[in-house]
Amino acid sequence: MLRDEQFAVDERIKILDHIPQVNRGHTVFNFPLLEKINAVELESQDEYCFRACVAYPFLEGIIMSRLLSNLLAVLVAFGAISSMAQGEAPTPASARGPLQLDFEGDAAGKSPAEFSVSRTGRGAEGQWVVLEVKDAPSGTKVLVQASDDGTNYRFPVCVNDGFRAKDVDVSVKFKPITGRVDQAAGIVWRFLDVDNYYIVRANALENNVVLYKVEKGRRSDLKPKGTGREAYGKDVEVPGGKWSTLRVVARGNTFEVHLNDRKLFEVEDETFEGAGKAGLWTKADSVTQFDDLKAVSLDKQ
Repeated sequence: MLRDEQFAVDERIKILDHIPQVNRGHTVFNFPLLEKINAVELESQDEYCFRACVAYPFLEGIIMSRLLSNLLAVLVAFGAISSMAQGEAPTPASARGPLQLDFEGDAAGKSPAEFSVSRTGRGAEGQWVVLEVKDAPSGTKVLVQASDDGTNYRFPVCVNDGFRAKDVDVSVKFKPITGRVDQAAGIVWRFLDVDNYYIVRANALENNVVLYKVEKGRRSDLKPKGTGREAYGKDVEVPGGKWSTLRVVARGNTFEVHLNDRKLFEVEDETFEGAGKAGLWTKADSVTQFDDLKAVSLDKQ
């Protein structure tokens, strides 16, 4: 705090007279960087402040060290104040519209924009690239996981970095292409990191759909409601080489699983109760194409 001994008494200014609607105990900096710097520091014990300008040379050394140490906070505060002055309300970090991607705007041969790729388990990293194909459900491009590494406990993941929700409705069209160990296509949600998330997958080799949790890197299936301990998802035809639609609707601790507009089962689990990212998943040597990824937050704003 700058003290009276460092300034002439007539530099002391009453807050209410010169700085309307400023709360005591705060520090406010307002500086056009190419002009002059005004530093307003409020006295914590009374309703007085000191206003110092770089225009006064004898004050420059005193205030510059304080400005430098608070530069980051100043810039953030200045941006927020400017937005409020223009009548703009701050947007909550969790508020966003639905995610709808057909990959038509992404460059062929490259990973899609705003996605991060990773791998749970062992083996090679996944190869997620945009590919031009003739039978894409929308347009001419799809996203493909192209690596055929056959490591069994290997789960390539591709999640969108801009979407985050707890309760969510996610769907994607998928087409199994090849795979001797597996021909799988999956959706992940409440993705916290590569070792913690929910996943539902359809498998064209096994002809079933199963919902799992991955917790601390360990994958375990979750039993459908109303089934016994020996149950393993739902047996249902998953055609290879053809497009199908997988969907999960997550509300609280209840997850509904759908395949090709047919509800298959529900699962209840409370392992991951917070918000997370959403994205896509495959297993082992599955080469799988994806298109029309949609994710809608069901969280109450």
